[in-house]
Amino acid sequence: MQDQCWVNLAIINRRPSQEPVALPLLSRLMPASSHTGKRVAANTLIRAVQSLLRGFRVRVLMDSWYMRQYVISKMLNRGFDVMGQVRRYTRLYDVPAPRLENQRGRSRKYGEKFTPEQVEHLHRWMATLHIYGKEQRVRLRSILAKARFLNGRLVRAVWCEFENDHKPGQWKTARQWRYCTSILHGASINPKLLVRFVKDWWIF
Repeated sequence: MQDQCWVNLAIINRRPSQEPVALPLLSRLMPASSHTGKRVAANTLIRAVQSLLRGFRVRVLMDSWYMRQYVISKMLNRGFDVMGQVRRYTRLYDVPAPRLENQRGRSRKYGEKFTPEQVEHLHRWMATLHIYGKEQRVRLRSILAKARFLNGRLVRAVWCEFENDHKPGQWKTARQWRYCTSILHGASINPKLLVRFVKDWWIF
């Protein structure tokens, strides 16, 4: 029997206990060999319910498979915010320095590339979240950067580390999340809001 591949769309709500829960809306069965088609299907499912979302601020949480330029651009063009896990070594760049007066040539699109060493020294803060059915401590780091695979769009990149259950005080390899929005208000983000986004991601 061949495996079946479903593309699912769900809406996240909260129980009276404030725990997040995903309520399925639409599903689409895909051929097992159709990789690009899954991203097209995801866009189709969103388009099917788009008219019901007018007037609401929509944040789309996506699996890492869908965190590609095609899907993200489609969501942002609709005015939706996007969040999802991306490859650990996705290229991120600083905002370029302001153009000097009488400077020749074209303005720089990117600043300096963020290196693993720079990311490692970013400020961390800790939070305790109820994820995977239990309380877990995580460490978070965050920067505002330009993403190369999104043609220089300004994004909020977040690195999340789990504390090792068997070795308190030691941390597992960081995972990187990307928060994209059609309008970024300034260079800061409320840490409590960021933690809420990350917490909602672990509901499936």
